Parts: sequence; structure tokens; C-alpha cells
Amino acid sequence: MGNSQGVIIPKTLIAQFRFENEVEMKVTTEGMILAKPEIPVRDGWDEASQKLAE
Repeated sequence: MGNSQGVIIPKTLIAQFRFENEVEMKVTTEGMILAKPEIPVRDGWDEASQKLAE
């Protein structure tokens, strides 16, 4: 993870919260919140990269 630190999410919590391939991290004054992304993180990237290539 380079110069960063990682967080291990236990498999039971991944199943409980139905996390799939991506997790969104929100930073608040109280700490961090991990949640399923409201909008898929890479939604629309393939179309955008095709437009850039053109």
C-alpha cells in the first residue's frame, strides 16, 4: 500500500454489510465511515476513456 496504511475488514463484516468490490470511505470529525458506494466508483469510466482516445 505504498506509504499508506491498510485496514483489514473481517470476512464476516464484509458479508454482513454486503460489501462487494469497492468500499467508500467518508471522513468526519468523529472518524471514518466505511460504506457501500452510493454510485459505482468507476461508473462511466469506460465511456469517458473511449471519448478521450478519440
